[in-house]
Amino acid sequence: MYGFIKKCHLLNVLSLSFVIIFFSGAYFSKTYAQLLRCQTSDDIATWVINDFCQPHDALSYLIYAFKGYSVSSDDSKHAVQAVEKMDRNNTITNTDSLNVVLVIGESYIKSHAHIYGYSLPTTPTLDEEKEKGRLVPFSNVVSPYAYTNRSLHNMLCCNCICDGEHWYDAPYFPAVFKSAGYNVYFWDNQKNDSKMHAVGVALNSLLYSPEIIKLSYTSTNDHATKYDMDLIRDFSKKIRLKNKRNLIIFHLMGQHFDQAERFPHTSGFMRFKSSDIHINGRKFLTKQKCQIIADYDNVIISLGGYRL
Repeated sequence: MYGFIKKCHLLNVLSLSFVIIFFSGAYFSKTYAQLLRCQTSDDIATWVINDFCQPHDALSYLIYAFKGYSVSSDDSKHAVQAVEKMDRNNTITNTDSLNVVLVIGESYIKSHAHIYGYSLPTTPTLDEEKEKGRLVPFSNVVSPYAYTNRSLHNMLCCNCICDGEHWYDAPYFPAVFKSAGYNVYFWDNQKNDSKMHAVGVALNSLLYSPEIIKLSYTSTNDHATKYDMDLIRDFSKKIRLKNKRNLIIFHLMGQHFDQAERFPHTSGFMRFKSSDIHINGRKFLTKQKCQIIADYDNVIISLGGYRL
């Protein structure tokens, strides 16, 4: 009797294992098929973000890497062609004397900026500029996507999302400035980030294509720095602006996790601590979580206090 029961138990386990393997195989086969159908880096990003299909094993990483590199290369070629076409047909005449500075942050939550009503004084420099009438904070701006590569692709190219235009079919706007006679400086603190990650490759294949570099930039930084303020100091140390026709772009690491690693742990930068975070009845906010929020706010003030 015991042997019979043991045999039945084994059969049940084997049957359950077969069912799990069958349905898992069917699910992951469908997942792989969806990935293989991706035609652009935008499709890859949608697959990762919207479908929560993060690679999880050797096979999915292999397919993900193959498709990521393949479609990013194709997109980059289209983007280069759009820039080259713009440069050949350039009819831009520029007499402006203007310095333009674009700062691209990362993982920045507007509701944590004092200038937008946050309770803690995280933006003293911006507050001062606003009070003096030299800053106008926008109140109705929405990013088209919630992740870096697709947002920057569409922000840095001259396409119109509302008209269904693809970023890789429109000129890269720093190249437009360069073609108009501007010096273009691109200082990027994610320059070496995610070298082996398809999402990072998708972005950097545009930003650092040899053709794009030639047509778009006067100079770029050599390497990333530990802290974003060091990136700004590196630019100030190495670049002496000789005229007033410059486009300067800073791409920061911003408040990307781990936030505690984004600022020096000295008294001048550790302005906020866990006790400064208002819980307001939110019991899930433990002391540890409050410290993470405080670190996030410390990153904001460490960036906002620096002046060129």
